[in-house]
Amino acid sequence: MTQPPTLAKLRLTLIRHPFRLVLLVCLIAGVASPAFALTPAPPESRMTPIVRAVARVKSATVNIHSEKLAKQTDSLFSTNKDRKINGMGTGIILDERGYIVTNHHVVNGV
Repeated sequence: MTQPPTLAKLRLTLIRHPFRLVLLVCLIAGVASPAFALTPAPPESRMTPIVRAVARVKSATVNIHSEKLAKQTDSLFSTNKDRKINGMGTGIILDERGYIVTNHHVVNGV
């Protein structure tokens, strides 16, 4: 009958054969990972007043994109070409007719 390997022999084997060490670490990590898995929080605990408010109004939020042409006057070699300036902002749909409320700076000068 053979003797089980001692701890010193096991350490020496793992040091001499790094592949076995990597395999052993992966095996231990794979077995231990379900023990450390995070359980998701119950949905009720995540439903703060802010989350509920966002859920109610998110379908009414819109993205506003604007473009305007501006004369290029600050260039040393100006060719008097217009350049396109892009603007972006958000707003909300006010009613079913499609009226949108936004800040003045989003649409100013467009």
